Amino acid sequence: MVSRIQFREGEMRDAIADLRRCADQLDALNGELRGITRKIDNGGLVGLGGTAMSSAVNNSLSVRVDSLAQKMRKYATFMEKELDQLLAAASQLR
Repeated sequence: MVSRIQFREGEMRDAIADLRRCADQLDALNGELRGITRKIDNGGLVGLGGTAMSSAVNNSLSVRVDSLAQKMRKYATFMEKELDQLLAAASQLR
């Protein structure tokens, strides 16, 4: 059995912050996608091509980007809780 467990708390916290930052960037991307679809819907791309493009962005791409952002936040929250529990357990061993 290992007598000493070593981990890098700072790197773990950085990873959690990176997940949250990426989720925020994905939210910003979704905002830009909504702007693009508004422009398409307002005549930026006419005909069936415009309708198909707008529909694909709204019904597929935006949904997937939003799902990915939610998953990143969920994993960040999970990692943070696990790290806090690990730190609490480690402090009791000291």
